[in-house]
Amino acid sequence: MAGRGVDILLGGNPEGLAREKLRKQGIDITEATPEQWQAALEEARAECKRDREIVVAAGGLYVIGTERHEARRIDNQLRGR
Repeated sequence: MAGRGVDILLGGNPEGLAREKLRKQGIDITEATPEQWQAALEEARAECKRDREIVVAAGGLYVIGTERHEARRIDNQLRGR
């Protein structure tokens, strides 16, 4: 089942963003120095923190159901989030 055990991170995933930043700089993640990784990670953490504050100030995450599911359990899960 796709998506099981994955929490939604308001603002983003700093590790994933740091990998993307290094890739855009032409740096292979497996060859990045600890200093390069740490710099990219710190920058990504700051960016994610800013983005999270914007999302939370706007009201956070909303789940919009477009129709009822056959299983009441699914509807209850969405209602609880």
